[in-house]
Amino acid sequence: MHSYLRIIAPLLALIVGTASAASFKWTGMRNPCKVSAEDGVTKLGTKIGKFITLQNEESAHAIFNVNNRFQGSTPWATMAVGPVPDAATVTPEAQDRFLKYMDELDVEIFLEIYPRKTNDVLAEIDKWLDRFKQHQCVKGLGVDLEYYQRVDDAAAKAWDEKIKSHNAQHRMFLKHWEQSYMPPSYRGDVIFINTSSEASVEALNAEFPQWASRFAPAACAFQIGYPSDEDTMDGKSSGGWWKLQDPIRNWGDSLLGRMTNSPQELGLLWVCVKSGKTYNANWDLTKGATLARANNSSNVVSASSPAVRSTPELDRMTVLFDGRTFDGWEHNPGAWKLVDGAMRGTGKGGNIFTKGDYGDFRLIVTSRVASPEGNPGRDHLGVLFWGERSTNFGTAKALQVQPPHGAMWDYRTNKGLKPEHPTPRPRPRYHDWHVCEILAKLETGEVRAAVDGIEVSRYKHPDPSVLKRGPIGMQIHGSVGIFDYKEIKVEADPKEGQLITVK
Repeated sequence: MHSYLRIIAPLLALIVGTASAASFKWTGMRNPCKVSAEDGVTKLGTKIGKFITLQNEESAHAIFNVNNRFQGSTPWATMAVGPVPDAATVTPEAQDRFLKYMDELDVEIFLEIYPRKTNDVLAEIDKWLDRFKQHQCVKGLGVDLEYYQRVDDAAAKAWDEKIKSHNAQHRMFLKHWEQSYMPPSYRGDVIFINTSSEASVEALNAEFPQWASRFAPAACAFQIGYPSDEDTMDGKSSGGWWKLQDPIRNWGDSLLGRMTNSPQELGLLWVCVKSGKTYNANWDLTKGATLARANNSSNVVSASSPAVRSTPELDRMTVLFDGRTFDGWEHNPGAWKLVDGAMRGTGKGGNIFTKGDYGDFRLIVTSRVASPEGNPGRDHLGVLFWGERSTNFGTAKALQVQPPHGAMWDYRTNKGLKPEHPTPRPRPRYHDWHVCEILAKLETGEVRAAVDGIEVSRYKHPDPSVLKRGPIGMQIHGSVGIFDYKEIKVEADPKEGQLITVK
């Protein structure tokens, strides 16, 4: 799984290249996945991280936290069978339970073997497909070639045919980081997976299109997000995939922008499920995703929000909403309820406000528009502040910031405001979870807002004297929408005058 690429300059930014019609057919998680090492590690044996065994629901969240970032793609994952170097052995009984759970979620699972040079691969294929092929989620079997040898056309053809003898629809994948390990000309129904790592995102992105072109029109996939690539290879936090605002989506989109063989089947497998770094401590893919079931069309598909960078400023903020109670809030119980750790607002029952009043403040809130499906933007999120305390939970002559795009409204005059937008950005998807930070200074009427680590708006009110301390509110906008807010924290009278979520 190593790529002996030259290590180039640390990653400062990632910009999607030229437009491409490419899309991912499959997106999901490598299983077993890994936890990265602590800060400053350079020794390769430690830097590559450690394998972790997840509970079934944790694995499902990890898979869908990748898949939900590429809506329209099929959720998939590998499941290692037999011995995996440096990983704990999972019993076949536990694997049966995992596959049954994946059956219910319509995830496509590829069994994966890690043969040594002396192993009989054909016998291993029979052994494991005989054991697990009754599960509808099992769609094939893959061979990781790291500990094996280069595969010639005859061997690849024999393995492919053996897999299809169990089910004609099953497919085979082959994994390695060197093209020379793959069969020279046999393509069959094979998925060719590149496992390169130990390099910068830019270096890997230069290599992956060459891989796709080499094996086109056959299907190709990329196993990325290794712990070794989270920071730079010298252990410095100045670069690596952790610096991206939304690493899975940003890196995946940049790969698609570099693909030139449309319509080639493409896939993505992510590796690092949790981080051991202090500066990326909130990286945890084992929670927060929508587990989309085929028989539950009302499920709104969304991934967990991008991880918020851990900082002393963030740690000293006060939790306004912990996902368990409405303590500290005033609301109409007919309009607001607790759903999966979020406060959910619906209908015409008004907004929800803090019992406390705030002048200068920093607020961080994670939110999404949960419905209607295909929401065109008429219904949007809103954070209200510097207004009056309403008796009917109305907008209370407040100012409003609208996550995730950073638009603003003045409910004193009922007019839209025109903040400056420091960073042009693509229109975000309302159904995804987004992290919004608002920094507000009452005396000067200044408001700054950032979403997912990008500053999206700056505003200065022309007459701050008309503004007043007041409650902070989460808005229901429109009578047919469903709006979710969670993980709400506040700092009153912040001493730090900068947005702390902006990297």
